[in-house]
Amino acid sequence: MDKLVRTLQFLRLIDADNNLSLTNLAVMLTLVSVLLKGPASVEDLGMFIATLVSYQVKRWVSQQAPTAGDDLKTLQEAVSKLQSSVTAVQLGQTIRKS
Repeated sequence: MDKLVRTLQFLRLIDADNNLSLTNLAVMLTLVSVLLKGPASVEDLGMFIATLVSYQVKRWVSQQAPTAGDDLKTLQEAVSKLQSSVTAVQLGQTIRKS
């Protein structure tokens, strides 16, 4: 069983947490299908390569984007700064009225 898990991890069909990668499984099945089916047309291969490239670009972009936690922290810091500014303005207006 351990050899099977290591083999699947080597093929990247499962990750370190033993979760199945449906994308990698689909790519492997497509490659096997192309190999067994025989000669493929240039259009089919082009579409397959375009799909793989677009998936990799999407994956790279999602890794480069900040996480929601980072956005939330930045937003909380901005709100905190605004609150202190509003408090200072309100305090200044209260002092002027007195």
